[in-house]
Amino acid sequence: MGETVTIIRRTLGVADDYGNPTFTTANVEVPGCLVGWGATSEPVTTEGSPIDTQMTLYMPAGSNIQDEDVFVVRGDQYVKDGSAQAWSSMLNVSKGVVVSLRRRDG
Repeated sequence: MGETVTIIRRTLGVADDYGNPTFTTANVEVPGCLVGWGATSEPVTTEGSPIDTQMTLYMPAGSNIQDEDVFVVRGDQYVKDGSAQAWSSMLNVSKGVVVSLRRRDG
């Protein structure tokens, strides 16, 4: 039960003609995720009227989360907000990975 979330992961590619590293992206699909919607806000700024959205993503145990991962949830892209955390039962059995996400529009 749950839904599939796509992780867009930056991976190291081949060096360019000058020896500088290049990067590509790879899509990693993770089925069985649960989405917990969080707070939204509309801060007033001189640059515009952004909308901030937060959510908590509950992923299966063993999900590999890396720095700079971008998450696609229901067609929208979110970035990781902090470190992914292990979700364990009281018996110390791994139940999953909890990831806080955020997004700003506008």
